[in-house]
Order: sequence, then C-alpha cells, then structure tokens
Amino acid sequence: MSMPLPVRRLAVFLALVAASPSSPADWSLWGGPHRDFHVQSTDPLADSWPPDWPKKLWERKLSEGYSAIAIRGDTLYTMYRRDAAAWQILSSDQEVVVALDARTGRTKWEFAYDVRFRSDQGSGPHVMPQLAGALLFTVGATGMLHALKPETGELMWKRDLQEELGVTPNLFGYASHPLLYGDELIVVGGRKGKAVAALDQKSGRILWAAHTFRNAFSSPVLVNVAGRDQVIVLGAQQILGVDPGNGASLWSRSLGTDPGSAFASTPLWDAKSQTLVISFSGGSTALRVGATVEHLWSSDKVRTVFSNLLLVGDVIYMSRGSYGPGLLTSADIKTGETLWSSRGFANANFLRADGKLIILDEDGWLAIARPNPGGSLDTLSKAHVLSHNAWTIPTLAGTTLYLRDRKIITALDIGPAHTRPHRGPTH
Repeated sequence: MSMPLPVRRLAVFLALVAASPSSPADWSLWGGPHRDFHVQSTDPLADSWPPDWPKKLWERKLSEGYSAIAIRGDTLYTMYRRDAAAWQILSSDQEVVVALDARTGRTKWEFAYDVRFRSDQGSGPHVMPQLAGALLFTVGATGMLHALKPETGELMWKRDLQEELGVTPNLFGYASHPLLYGDELIVVGGRKGKAVAALDQKSGRILWAAHTFRNAFSSPVLVNVAGRDQVIVLGAQQILGVDPGNGASLWSRSLGTDPGSAFASTPLWDAKSQTLVISFSGGSTALRVGATVEHLWSSDKVRTVFSNLLLVGDVIYMSRGSYGPGLLTSADIKTGETLWSSRGFANANFLRADGKLIILDEDGWLAIARPNPGGSLDTLSKAHVLSHNAWTIPTLAGTTLYLRDRKIITALDIGPAHTRPHRGPTH
C-alpha cells in the first residue's frame, strides 16, 4: 500500500533532517523548525545579570546586512554587503556569504558575488542562510539564490529569482525566506503565473510555479490542516494557501491593503486552534483555517511592521509600531484584544527559550523577560550591547547568544553567571 502524499513528504523531510549533522543546539532554519522563534532545547538561562553580565565571548566587525545567523555544529552562517571603494570605478558592490567559527568569530570561508542595489534603509542582504542536508541556501537583496556546500562555500547551483520569477526588490530589498519542504525549496516570486514556485533542492530545477500577485517582504509558513499540508503565502494585497506538492490554490483572501505596504512579519500559526495571524503596517488579522477559512478578528491596535510575532500559550507578543519608540504589546490570539503594553524599548524582536523571552530592540538593548499568565512581561535583566540599527533577530545556541547590528557581530554568554560558557572560548 502506498503512503498518502503528506506522509511520503514528511518521511522525506525526516530523512533529510536525520541525514544532517545537527544537534539540538543548531538553528538551521528561519525561525527554527516550526518558524515560530521558539528555541526547542536550551540550557538554563540567567534570571538576572550582574553588572558585568552578559559576558562578551568575542566580537568582530562585519559590514552592512540584516541577515540572521544560522548555526550548525561549530559554524555560524550569515550574509553581509561589501561596498566597492569610491576609487574603484569599475568594481561592483558585492553580497557575501560568510561562515564563521562559532567559538572565536574567525572567518572559515566566504562566497561573494556582484550586486547592484542600494536602499537608504540599509541595502541588505536580509535573508538568513538556511541548511538542509548537505546544502546551504542563501538569497540576496535582489533575489540571487545560491546553493553552497556548508563546509567549503563551493557553489553547487544558482538561480536569479528576479530574472526568472519576477521578484521585485521593492524599496528595501528582497526579504522572503524560502521554505524548505521535503526535497523542495519553496520561494516567493512576483511574475504573472510565477508568484510562488518550488525548486528542487539538489539541482535548483523549477518543479512548479503558479499564481499571480505582488510579492511582499513576508516569508511563507507550512501548516497542517486536517492531515493535509499547505503553504501559507502572504502577498502585498492577498493571502493564500497552496498545495506544496503542485502549487494548486487551496484558498485565498483579498486583504484590501495598499500594494505598497511593507509586509515583513512571518505569519504566526497556532496549530492548537488552527489560527493564522498576519500583521502589517495597517494592523493585524486573524483567520481560522479549516475546511473553510473563517475571519476571526482584525485590529489596527495590534500591528508590527518588521519585527516578529511570538506566541506563548494564547498570548501574542510583538513590538507595536514601526521606527523609533514603540510599545511592547501582547494580545489575545482568540479575540485580538490588547492585554498589555509597555514603553521602554524601541522596535524589538523576540526569541523564547527556557520559559523566558529574549528581547533585542533596534537601539541595541538586550533583555530577558518572563511572561505572566495575564499577558504582561516582567523584565528580569537589561543591558546595552549593540548600536543602531540592531534589526536582526538573535540566534541562541546553548547559552550563547549571537547578535549583529550594522557594524559588528558578537557572541554573548547569557547563562547563569556562575557557570562556564556552553559555547565559545573560556578564559
């Protein structure tokens, strides 16, 4: 008896994961295994920091870029931009994929290619490198997609998503993280009939392409409804669910939004209630996805522009606002009702680990907080660790937190002060 398609694809996915030289401390996919920014396994983190904590393990310069940091074993992977010197008239700017030693920050290898794109808000790149099996997948600000060997940076294949799928970098640059599914790499495009496409991970061959809509800054998520996998894709003016096997439309909804809206947050999925939450500059909307798609609520008081959404129980945490001073806010996922708001942080991103929230705001303030049942947060410790603009979501491995802003990348120990670092050099 043959297995149903979702079961077969799950088996393929599990086989790929099993073949990867990974550990519970790895962070190889955008947002973690479930794209929800929950660190599944971690050592205890400090409840409070003494004056000289968190301890800096290493720091080094790294040029512009907002690409988050992936980790596998003792290697970090991220991207940055290398601008040509003013006197190099015939030289081009470059995007660089870099592998670093997680213990020291030293460069292991680099892979660079020319790029022609600039933005006043930061020219990128924005997408985190992702690992599956024996390949590392990267995407730049103009949609240049590369598959590299993680050990050496050797190029295996490449695709120009702008040329082939009509990706538009928009004002800030392409920022949609591909979704790894079985043997597919699902990407968001932009050309008519090619707004969503699946590539073969090993060869880069296009397996299917479908749909027509303007691409946005958001990243697709995988959900399972009634035993059937579907990929949720958020465009500039609509949201839809597609069959990852062939790209067929399962459902779609118009959002009635401004086509220039800068969708940035990865949609939040709650498997328990089958609720999908999307957020953008005009507000947030929640849908229940089942045999039919039901609108649950919309709110202009619950919104985030380019930071992530984090779910703890039935409470959504976010940084409300866009640039500059914002509000840490929580809302009930069932109703959209605002539960709590607090000043004290600029626009911020979140991770959850060891029952706590790790918060990093754009001004470089790092905090550990504990969520309360009513939706509020108790800030346990806070320290200024980076400069402006710290827009990159942190990466946690064990008790070592890897961070970057527009100038540096650093590793901090956020474990209990009496313990030795889980990763990084000892002194």
